[in-house]
Amino acid sequence: MAEKLTEEQISEFKEVFTMFQKDGDGTIASADLGDAMRALYLYPTESSLEEIVTEVENNHGGKVDFPEFIEILVKNMSEADAEEELLEAFKVLDPEGFGYINSSELRNVLTSSGRNSLTRTSTI
Repeated sequence: MAEKLTEEQISEFKEVFTMFQKDGDGTIASADLGDAMRALYLYPTESSLEEIVTEVENNHGGKVDFPEFIEILVKNMSEADAEEELLEAFKVLDPEGFGYINSSELRNVLTSSGRNSLTRTSTI
């Protein structure tokens, strides 16, 4: 995954990683991961962050080195991209920006998409 990053992204990640290194040992503490991610405009959910911190605590002694930090960031960038794509899809169905989708329009999209998960008689 990390091979898809640009040199500019890696440089930015390294800069933030360096800001959060406190012991000078080439690692950052799990407690600082949330702040480091937010410094890079990644906003994991509280449960996602707890999961990451727990993994770091259990598998990495409470600290991550730079390659591990990159892997955490790439995973969360992928999740953020998926969320962004979903929001864009809903914007297509809500062109007026009302913040909701008409149930009949949603039903029409789901039944005409070729998916068998919803039939015309299902209730939305």
